[in-house]
Amino acid sequence: MRHSQLNPALPEGVPFLGSLLTANQQVLFDPRVAGIARRLKVTPPQVIFRFAAQIGILPLTGTTNAQHMKEDLENGMLQLSGADVEMIFGIG
Repeated sequence: MRHSQLNPALPEGVPFLGSLLTANQQVLFDPRVAGIARRLKVTPPQVIFRFAAQIGILPLTGTTNAQHMKEDLENGMLQLSGADVEMIFGIG
């Protein structure tokens, strides 16, 4: 999916900032996201943060929890497949 399809108001190359990605309970607690998380040995929020990054959204975290911060930083090592990304797009 192209950047302009995600947010046509932003010029190409300017990331969309997302701060409420994990607040979307429909996506976060979807069993398919849980399945991806189990397969990759990560948490569902980590899957959603990585999904956002892979589609050009700069995920913002508001956590003050040290473990959650560590998990957010480890997200750079995670890679979702194209099928995973398309499936998550279809949930929300």
